[in-house]
Amino acid sequence: MEWFEMPDKAQVHPTEILSLGIVKRIGKSANDQVSLPSHRLFLDPPVKVTSRNAYEDFVGQVLSDYKEANENRLIVADYDGTLSHFFDDPDQAIPTKELMTALEKLSSDPRNTVWIISGRDEKFLHNHFSLIENLGLAAEYGVAVREPGKKQWFRSLSVGNDLDEAVSLMKESVKKIKGSAIETKPSSRVWHYRRVYEGNEEACVREAENLELHLNRLITKKNLPYDVVSGNLVVEVKPKNTNKRIALENIYEKSSSHPGFVLIAGDAKPDEEMFEVGSEKRSVAVKNSITPRLYTVKVKNGVDVETRAGYSLEDSTEMVGLLKVLSEHKND
Repeated sequence: MEWFEMPDKAQVHPTEILSLGIVKRIGKSANDQVSLPSHRLFLDPPVKVTSRNAYEDFVGQVLSDYKEANENRLIVADYDGTLSHFFDDPDQAIPTKELMTALEKLSSDPRNTVWIISGRDEKFLHNHFSLIENLGLAAEYGVAVREPGKKQWFRSLSVGNDLDEAVSLMKESVKKIKGSAIETKPSSRVWHYRRVYEGNEEACVREAENLELHLNRLITKKNLPYDVVSGNLVVEVKPKNTNKRIALENIYEKSSSHPGFVLIAGDAKPDEEMFEVGSEKRSVAVKNSITPRLYTVKVKNGVDVETRAGYSLEDSTEMVGLLKVLSEHKND
């Protein structure tokens, strides 16, 4: 039985090779064993954790590296689809007690820096996570930030009236796709069609592509300082130069040295920017003869798409389970 779905020929980026000999063997018997390339190699496509036994082995591997890194550990995760299941009503996606406990424990360890980088607005993240004092929060892709240990939020910008035409285009999509809706954030506007997607897939995808096309034309014509982003059953217009890549790079810049352990997790297209940063940081670590205990994890939620992540998990339950295991590790 294969526990990891591997490509016929795993592609290894030359600049990211630490040692081609670093391979972990997993399995309960000789017949069940399969070679698991180490996290120290960058894989394309990712290693897919496809069974309970494989998941437990993967968690054990991450925990081992987490323990070995005695200081300066970094954990960064998206929220929706990564730490929470998707809901037709986004307001129902409240964090579970298990997640809150894990985040509280992880962020209270002085060796850890823990962040949530989300497309959610400041209000949502503040309402649900502000009581975890040492948890860093980045809302709207980094437009609003609350640093670990701080109470105040810092907001870099807000939206004026220059999105009125974009909203008008979204309203046309709402007319075409009954039951879809527009979300107004302080710095962006979002067209949601999750609640009507099932059973109406073709029409929703066609309208999402059409809306994205017309929004991009509008932004180009008016020279507006915005980008169009397609996420999980949403189309969003957000400010330029605000994305998860920049948010994560800012976190790295504030780190005193290269983290001894890094875990980056996400589920959607905007999270690929974080995975790219992870790949780049891994390369830098290798060039500086530093063992890169760095994991980039894609949460699939039933969808297999091309990704820059090194590993993929099935859903947010597995991701939260991984954080729970790490949080229960006692300080030496």
